[in-house]
Amino acid sequence: MTRLRQVILERLKTTVMVWFAVYPSVLLIIWLVGNRTQDWPMPLRVLGATLLIVPIVTNISQPAVRTIVGKIEKALCGGNREAGSNLVRLGRSLKSRRIQR
Repeated sequence: MTRLRQVILERLKTTVMVWFAVYPSVLLIIWLVGNRTQDWPMPLRVLGATLLIVPIVTNISQPAVRTIVGKIEKALCGGNREAGSNLVRLGRSLKSRRIQR
Protein backbone atom coordinates (compact mmCIF):
# COMPACT_ATOMS: atom_id res chain seq x y z
CA MET A 1 0.00 0.00 0.00
CA THR A 2 1.43 3.35 -0.98
CA ARG A 3 1.98 5.99 1.67
CA LEU A 4 -0.58 8.30 0.02
CA ARG A 5 -3.24 5.59 0.00
CA GLN A 6 -2.50 4.79 3.63
CA VAL A 7 -2.87 8.47 4.60
CA ILE A 8 -6.15 8.75 2.67
CA LEU A 9 -7.57 5.63 4.32
CA GLU A 10 -6.50 6.83 7.78
CA ARG A 11 -8.18 10.22 7.20
CA LEU A 12 -11.32 8.53 5.93
CA LYS A 13 -11.38 6.32 9.03
CA THR A 14 -10.94 9.38 11.26
CA THR A 15 -13.73 11.24 9.43
CA VAL A 16 -16.14 8.35 9.83
CA MET A 17 -15.23 7.94 13.50
CA VAL A 18 -15.84 11.64 14.20
CA TRP A 19 -19.15 11.49 12.36
CA PHE A 20 -20.23 8.47 14.43
CA ALA A 21 -19.35 10.43 17.58
CA VAL A 22 -20.95 13.75 16.57
CA TYR A 23 -24.19 12.72 14.85
CA PRO A 24 -25.85 10.89 17.77
CA SER A 25 -24.81 13.66 20.16
CA VAL A 26 -26.29 16.40 17.96
CA LEU A 27 -29.44 14.35 17.43
CA LEU A 28 -29.85 13.78 21.18
CA ILE A 29 -29.36 17.44 22.12
CA ILE A 30 -31.67 18.73 19.41
CA TRP A 31 -34.29 16.17 20.42
CA LEU A 32 -34.00 17.12 24.11
CA VAL A 33 -33.84 20.92 23.87
CA GLY A 34 -34.97 21.75 20.33
CA ASN A 35 -38.52 22.77 21.27
CA ARG A 36 -37.38 24.82 24.26
CA THR A 37 -34.96 26.90 22.18
CA GLN A 38 -37.17 27.28 19.11
CA ASP A 39 -37.92 30.94 19.84
CA TRP A 40 -34.27 31.85 20.52
CA PRO A 41 -32.27 33.72 17.88
CA MET A 42 -30.21 31.36 15.72
CA PRO A 43 -26.79 32.41 17.14
CA LEU A 44 -28.00 31.67 20.70
CA ARG A 45 -29.46 28.30 19.67
CA VAL A 46 -26.16 27.33 18.06
CA LEU A 47 -24.19 28.57 21.07
CA GLY A 48 -26.40 26.63 23.47
CA ALA A 49 -26.23 23.48 21.40
CA THR A 50 -22.45 23.61 21.03
CA LEU A 51 -22.02 24.28 24.76
CA LEU A 52 -23.75 20.95 25.35
CA ILE A 53 -22.52 18.96 22.33
CA VAL A 54 -18.77 19.65 22.41
CA PRO A 55 -18.17 18.30 25.94
CA ILE A 56 -20.35 15.25 25.23
CA VAL A 57 -18.47 14.45 22.02
CA THR A 58 -15.04 15.15 23.51
CA ASN A 59 -15.49 13.22 26.75
CA ILE A 60 -18.04 10.51 25.98
CA SER A 61 -18.87 9.86 22.33
CA GLN A 62 -15.45 10.06 20.71
CA PRO A 63 -13.64 7.92 23.32
CA ALA A 64 -16.45 5.34 23.05
CA VAL A 65 -16.18 5.23 19.25
CA ARG A 66 -12.37 4.94 19.49
CA THR A 67 -12.71 2.03 21.91
CA ILE A 68 -15.21 0.24 19.68
CA VAL A 69 -13.10 0.75 16.55
CA GLY A 70 -10.00 -0.41 18.44
CA LYS A 71 -11.77 -3.63 19.48
CA ILE A 72 -12.93 -4.21 15.90
CA GLU A 73 -9.39 -3.64 14.56
CA LYS A 74 -7.97 -5.96 17.19
CA ALA A 75 -10.49 -8.66 16.28
CA LEU A 76 -9.84 -8.30 12.55
CA CYS A 77 -6.08 -7.78 12.64
CA GLY A 78 -5.14 -9.74 15.75
CA GLY A 79 -3.99 -6.61 17.57
CA ASN A 80 -1.61 -5.62 14.77
CA ARG A 81 -2.75 -2.32 13.22
CA GLU A 82 -0.23 -2.82 10.42
CA ALA A 83 -1.58 -6.28 9.62
CA GLY A 84 -3.59 -5.02 6.66
CA SER A 85 -0.60 -3.41 4.97
CA ASN A 86 1.57 -6.43 5.85
CA LEU A 87 -0.93 -8.69 4.09
CA VAL A 88 -0.79 -6.47 1.01
CA ARG A 89 3.02 -6.65 1.01
CA LEU A 90 2.92 -10.43 1.40
CA GLY A 91 0.49 -10.72 -1.49
CA ARG A 92 2.71 -8.59 -3.72
CA SER A 93 5.75 -10.62 -2.73
CA LEU A 94 4.03 -13.90 -3.57
CA LYS A 95 2.76 -12.50 -6.85
CA SER A 96 6.24 -11.33 -7.88
CA ARG A 97 7.67 -14.79 -7.06
CA ARG A 98 5.08 -16.46 -9.29
CA ILE A 99 5.93 -14.07 -12.12
CA GLN A 100 9.66 -14.80 -11.78
CA ARG A 101 9.17 -18.58 -12.13
